[in-house]
This record gives sequence, structure tokens and C-alpha cells, in this order.
Amino acid sequence: LRKFALFIIPGCSRYLNIVVDLPVLPCLIDSNGLLISLAPITNSDLTKMSEETQSVWVEVSSAESITICKEVLEQLVVETAEICPQLHIDQVNLNFVINT
Repeated sequence: LRKFALFIIPGCSRYLNIVVDLPVLPCLIDSNGLLISLAPITNSDLTKMSEETQSVWVEVSSAESITICKEVLEQLVVETAEICPQLHIDQVNLNFVINT
């Protein structure tokens, strides 16, 4: 995703200073090509939670390391399970290609 595209995403242009020096931006795009997440700038209204939400995808990203991601995700899972013990959690591994 090119940085100039942020100007056409409502509300994103004011956050460009956060990512201006990054060579690439992390993003999630669904199978229809729709932008779901552009960390750390925005998330999509398409995936917004409601009272009817039954499944949640949790994505943790870091520009520093995979170790940081794993630590944050582990803590999130532990604390969420304490709040909601009946929660069912599936681990998923993704294989992806970085397009620059």
C-alpha cells in the first residue's frame, strides 16, 4: 500500500507523521482486496465489532520483533481467558509474501 493512498482514507492524513519514514506499511487486506487494517493508522468499519459478533480475529504487529508480538499476544490471551473463561481460542499460523 502506497503512503499517498492514506490521503484518500478518511481521517488518516493527520497521522502520516507516524509512518512518514517507514519504507513499507503493514496492512491486512481481505480476499476481496478491501483494506481491513493499516497499523498503526486505522482499522476498517467493515470489521467493526457489534453485539452480534461471534468470532474475532486478533492481529498483533510490531516493527521491532516477533518476540514482542508473541509476548503481547500471550498476555492478551491470558487476560481475556480470565475475563471470559468459556472463550474458545484457535491458534493460526499465516504464510505471507511481503509486496513492496
